[in-house]
Amino acid sequence: MKHFHMVVQWILIPALIFSAPALAAGELKLDYAAAINMAGRQRMLSQRITKSYLQVGLGANPELSRIQLQESIDQFDAQLRALAEFATASDISTAIKQVTDLWKPFRDKALATPGRADAEQLVRMDEPLLLACEHVVQLLEEASGNHQGRLVNISGRQRMLSQRLAKFYMVVAAGVGTPSVGEQIQIAKAEFKEALDSLSAAEVNTASIRDKLEAVGQQWIWLESALNMQYDSSYPLIVADASEKILVLMELLTDMYARLDNSGMHW
Repeated sequence: MKHFHMVVQWILIPALIFSAPALAAGELKLDYAAAINMAGRQRMLSQRITKSYLQVGLGANPELSRIQLQESIDQFDAQLRALAEFATASDISTAIKQVTDLWKPFRDKALATPGRADAEQLVRMDEPLLLACEHVVQLLEEASGNHQGRLVNISGRQRMLSQRLAKFYMVVAAGVGTPSVGEQIQIAKAEFKEALDSLSAAEVNTASIRDKLEAVGQQWIWLESALNMQYDSSYPLIVADASEKILVLMELLTDMYARLDNSGMHW
């Protein structure tokens, strides 16, 4: 039985995604592509917050994990305000309000000192929040009315899946999951592979996009291999490293898709 306060010996690479221009908290002038990108990032943050919280409790580079946790919370707050300002349609505004209502108690729990009971609650709370964020993305994609919005959505969702898979790994390591975690990992893996194939087949892909998709594919091989193995001491390092690198690459790719016009040329 794994214990929540066990010390896991691996080094998490510093995540630089929050320094990227696309993640600036002051990104308020949105069009639909940018709004889909931002709303999609909220999905990722719901999973990253739980993952970082679990890493603090596990003693997995706790100082860096605390920084990532606070950055993720701050980013979610800033983007939620920006999306609320952007939303004019009543259905989108209502969906964002639902996210806000779920976010407040989730945020309070994530800011609490990590403990087993709170960790179990946070793991349960991030699923409704994720689904609510997903609903906002779907409504924005429908409102955008173009193929570009679909690619931004698919690419942005890969960010979430990279964090979701790593979160599930930490859930098992912390011993706070349910018997269904293994099944959820398999579902997320299948979704990631299907989406990666879909993105790779997109006709609008530029040479730069194809290069980054190839890099994602290489990192995915590492991540999937680690997820398929037992919890040997070397595999958490691979999970942490590969999931962070995939997240950074997918952040760049999603921004690139958001900057493509309908003909596939850059603005």
